[in-house]
Amino acid sequence: MGREEEEGVEMDAIEACFPTMESTSIEDVFFKGDEIWLLGRRYLSKDEAHRQALRDDVRTRIWCTYRKGFSPIGGSGGCVSDKGWGCMLRCGQMVLCEALVSHRLGRTWQWKQGAKNPDYFKIINLILDRRDSPFSIHQMALMGASEAQRPVGEWYGPNTVAHILRKLVNLSSEVELEVHVAMDNLVISQEIVTRCKQHASHPDGWTPLLLFIPLRLGLDSVNEIYIPSIQETFRMPQTLGIIGGRPNHALYFIGYSGDSLIYLDPHTTQPAASISLDNGLITSELMVLDSSFHCFDLLTMAAANIDPSLALCFLFTRETEFEAWCETMNGSLLFELQDTIPPGYIPLCAMESQETDGASACPSIEYEIVPRNFDDSDEEFELL
Repeated sequence: MGREEEEGVEMDAIEACFPTMESTSIEDVFFKGDEIWLLGRRYLSKDEAHRQALRDDVRTRIWCTYRKGFSPIGGSGGCVSDKGWGCMLRCGQMVLCEALVSHRLGRTWQWKQGAKNPDYFKIINLILDRRDSPFSIHQMALMGASEAQRPVGEWYGPNTVAHILRKLVNLSSEVELEVHVAMDNLVISQEIVTRCKQHASHPDGWTPLLLFIPLRLGLDSVNEIYIPSIQETFRMPQTLGIIGGRPNHALYFIGYSGDSLIYLDPHTTQPAASISLDNGLITSELMVLDSSFHCFDLLTMAAANIDPSLALCFLFTRETEFEAWCETMNGSLLFELQDTIPPGYIPLCAMESQETDGASACPSIEYEIVPRNFDDSDEEFELL
C-alpha cells in the first residue's frame, strides 16, 4: 500500500481528469435514443426543459466514492483509505442513501448547492467516514470481516454488500427500513409482506422495504435476452437502480438511454468525509463537504458490456407499491416471483445460530436448499 499512498495525490489528479469510463454530455445522451429513463422518471430528447431537469436529477443523487485519510479501520495499522477495494461498498452506500432520500424527502426532491436541509444532512451523516457513523466504510468493512469472513481490504460483490447492509440496518435505530435479500433468483411475496407488517410502526402498518435481488444473467457476459428486462426495471417508480458493473469495476446504474446504461462511478478518491453534525447544527465545513457527495458528470456504458453478476434494488414505502410491483414483475425473465414458499425450501435463518444482536432470529427471509451466509459468485467485480 506504501507506493499507492506516495503517488496518491498524483493518481487522484489523473482520476479527476480522466474518468474511468465514458464521460458524456447531456446532449450526447439524448442522441442515443428518443428518451432517457432515470430512476423511474422519463426525459424526452427534444425538450430543453427536460435536458435541464435531467442535469438536476443526476446532480441530486448522492455520490459515494473512494476516500483517503480517515481513521484506521479496525484500529492502529488498519486501512486509512478504501481506494482499490471499497468500490462495491460505496455502491451499497449509494443505494441506501437513495432509499432514504426517496422515503424521507421524496423522489421529486432536488439537491441545491449551498442549501441547508437538516433532513438531507442527517442522511449524509449516516455514511461519513467515521467509526461511529452506522453505515460508514468502517462499519461496512468490519461487518464484512465478521459475517462474511472477508478481511478488511478485500473486495466484495453485490450479493455480499446486500447482506452487509441488511445486517447493519437490523442493528441501527436510525433507519426505518426492512431489508430483504432475495436468494436463488426467487422472491416470495407473502413472506415479505408478513415481515414488513410484523413490526410496523408506520400509520399504514407497513415498514418501508429495501429489496435486493442478486442475479447472474449469463456466464462471462450478460445474455442479451435480458437487456430489455433490465431496462424495464429503470422505468418502474419503485426502482433504486442496480449495483453491478463490469469485470474488476463496481458501478451504480441509475438509468438508461437507447442501448446504454447511465451510472455513478465510485472510482474517484477524495479526502475523508468525517465532519459530523453536532447536535443537529449544520456547519460551514459541512456545507463545503456536501458538494463532494454529488457528481456533475453523466457517465454511460453499453448495456451489453456489464458483468452478468448484479443486484436489482427496489424501495416500497407502502404495501400497495409492493403489490403493484408484483403484478408488473409477474412472469419476468430476470427472476421468479411466487406467493408462498415452494416445496423443499426452508428459511436460511432456520439453519443459522440464534441472533445475538437484539434483532429477530430471522432477520431476512431467504430460501436456500444448501446453507450459506455470503456466497459470492461475483468476485470478478473485485479490483485486483
